[in-house]
Amino acid sequence: MMKFKVFLLCLASLASSHAYAAADLKAISCLYEIKAEAYRFARLRQQIPLAKNDTGQLNKLKSQMKASTQELMLNLQESKPGLVQLNMQNQHKRLDDGISEFLSTSATSDNKSAAELDEKRIHLVKLANEIEQQMLQKSPNPSASGIGLIGSAKVNVERMVYDFVTCDKNCAELLPLEVATIEKNVEAMHTSLTKYFKKSSYDLAKNQILLFKLSVASRLKGAVSESERNNLVITSGHLWEIIDEVLDSYTEKAGN
Repeated sequence: MMKFKVFLLCLASLASSHAYAAADLKAISCLYEIKAEAYRFARLRQQIPLAKNDTGQLNKLKSQMKASTQELMLNLQESKPGLVQLNMQNQHKRLDDGISEFLSTSATSDNKSAAELDEKRIHLVKLANEIEQQMLQKSPNPSASGIGLIGSAKVNVERMVYDFVTCDKNCAELLPLEVATIEKNVEAMHTSLTKYFKKSSYDLAKNQILLFKLSVASRLKGAVSESERNNLVITSGHLWEIIDEVLDSYTEKAGN
């Protein structure tokens, strides 16, 4: 009977450790999602005034912006258990404040609001980076490196799309480097997370990156049309889905 009780205690301990690790990794993943959504939300907010004469496109952008807002709030909520477990309640409060301030700047569409939104985006991404590094120091989970590879790819995709849509000619000259970084992210995922990254998905990811390169080459020649911008956004959505597939596989089979 005593042996059975010890066995049950061991099982309870393992279950507790498993839950702890799951919450830990989930919080790290959420921080990457918040950074990516900060770029997505800011890009959508800047596109809305440009679509004021196209009701269909305007409604689509507003719907996407609403979804991005929901994603920011959802990831804030889902990051809380992992942060609380590491006694990082204050960091979660700072993250909450940062997201609230970021979203509040989208109320108007004047130039002052656009500049403030950009400032708050930079602050939010920097804050999420800071909290992520603190988490890694407090809980060096061996599975966190995989989450980092996948999360970095997501953030870099959204940053590139943001720059493609919003940057001037001088800023656009950095786009080839950003695409090269995404390509390195995908190759690193394929090398380090091979069993979670299907060959068919990897091939599809490479095709999306090729489309990125073609779009960037066109962007560097001058202004791009609305359809060209939309095509890049669609391509980024396809790559995002592929990366998400890797994340789901990794967290199901390894991270958790």
